[in-house]
Amino acid sequence: MENAGFTPGTYTLAAAEIIGIIIIVALIWAVWRKKTKEPFFPAFIGACVWFVFALVLETIPKALIVMQPAVSSSLILTGIISSALAGVFEETGRFIAFKTVLSKYRTKRTAVTYAIGHGGFEAVFLITLTLLTTLLTGYMLGSGKLDASLAMMSQEQQDMVYEKVAALADLKITDVLTAYLERLIAMIIHLSLSVPVFLAAREKRSFMLYPLAVILHFVLDAVYAYFSFSGLCPLIVTEIITLAAVIPVAVFAYRLYHSRPDEVSE
Repeated sequence: MENAGFTPGTYTLAAAEIIGIIIIVALIWAVWRKKTKEPFFPAFIGACVWFVFALVLETIPKALIVMQPAVSSSLILTGIISSALAGVFEETGRFIAFKTVLSKYRTKRTAVTYAIGHGGFEAVFLITLTLLTTLLTGYMLGSGKLDASLAMMSQEQQDMVYEKVAALADLKITDVLTAYLERLIAMIIHLSLSVPVFLAAREKRSFMLYPLAVILHFVLDAVYAYFSFSGLCPLIVTEIITLAAVIPVAVFAYRLYHSRPDEVSE
């Protein structure tokens, strides 16, 4: 079972998936930059906020909560709690960024620029990390180096590890396209939530848009988590369900965006 059945085709397709998402994010930024002449700094801050708030700070309470047997024994419960934490930390990070390092950026286009950095970096990082860690996990499973770690996991968690490795060993172009769809939906979420949080940071009368964004983030992530871990439908159907939930939020953000002048102030 060395390398868990990975073939040269597996490595080639995995590399192509990573390169592809980098190109997609770069193209989104290039088109937006050409259209608006927006500076790169808000996008850079968006990437930094995701790294600090989602990847570092959020993992602290998540680790403490998920360690509890009542939570770790249920993937659905773990997903829902993770969704709640993601909403709180990512939207709070977004709000703090608009209030501090981006306080001088007053145009509503800043909300979109920031979201491209936040969601784009997340897309590249998560796809790259997922593929590389799964490749490494597959190798360690094949060599028996994970036996002790697996023994400490619940059966549900062990099954999830094996399923991820098996899925990568059987990676197809349709799986790559589904991964891209998932990340594009996530970017739409970030674009949609950046608008109300930006307005909350710029207008006192709009402050309640910030907690609304936290709630919307939680709901959208929880929908995805529930259908992903429940096994009720294939992954592509889960993506379609999530997209259907995202569309009303995107429409709401679009209307908010166009209801404000170019320069947003009190």
